[in-house]
Amino acid sequence: MAQGKDKRRFKRLKTSLIVRLRRSIVSDETRRRVRERIGNMSMGGVFIEANMPYESGSLVEFDFTLPGTRYLVHARGVVRWSNAGRLPDQPIGMGIEFLEIATESREQIRAFLQQQETSRNFDRLARTRLHREILKLHHRKTGTALSLPVLANFLGAPSSEVLAILPEFTTFGLLRKENDSVHFLAPKDPDLAEHLRRWIEKHAPR
Repeated sequence: MAQGKDKRRFKRLKTSLIVRLRRSIVSDETRRRVRERIGNMSMGGVFIEANMPYESGSLVEFDFTLPGTRYLVHARGVVRWSNAGRLPDQPIGMGIEFLEIATESREQIRAFLQQQETSRNFDRLARTRLHREILKLHHRKTGTALSLPVLANFLGAPSSEVLAILPEFTTFGLLRKENDSVHFLAPKDPDLAEHLRRWIEKHAPR
C-alpha cells in the first residue's frame, strides 16, 4: 500500500497480481471496473494500480489469487491513499488497508510474502561466481568446518575476498565463522532450505 509519506508498519512486497475490485456500494461504475492489478502488498494492505482510483475513504471489496496456489483471498478494506495523477512523484492508484480478512487468508499472505522475501535474499546469495561457488561447496560440506585458508583454496579466491562476503552467508545461518574456522550449517528456514535445494539441483547436479 503506497502513501505520500512513509509511515509503514509492514514491509511491502512488489507484485503484479490481478485483482477483482468493487466498491461496497454497487453501481454501474463498479461493474465496469472489475479488474485491476496489485502493485505491492503487505500484511496490512495492498496498493492497487488504477488509472481511475477510488477516492480516499471509499469502502471496497476485492479478490485475488496468490501465485503458485489456487487460494482465493477475499478482503474488505478502505482506501487510505489515492492518486489519480495529481501527485507526479507518486504511483497512480490507491492504497487500501485491510479491514476484514479471514485468518486463513492472512496466513496465506504471510507465507507468500515470506517465500518471496526468501527468494530475493537467495538471489543475492548467488549473484557472483564466488557466491555461487560457496553455495556449491556448502552443499558438499554441510555439517563440517574448514579453515579460512583451506576454504579460500577450495574456492580459488584470495582469503580477503572470501572473508568479505562471509557475513552475507552468516546472516542467513548458512555459515558460522569461529576464529580461523568456517562452519557449514544446515539452513533452519524451510523456505531457504527449499530454495537452496532447487538451486543445487539446477546448478550443481550430482
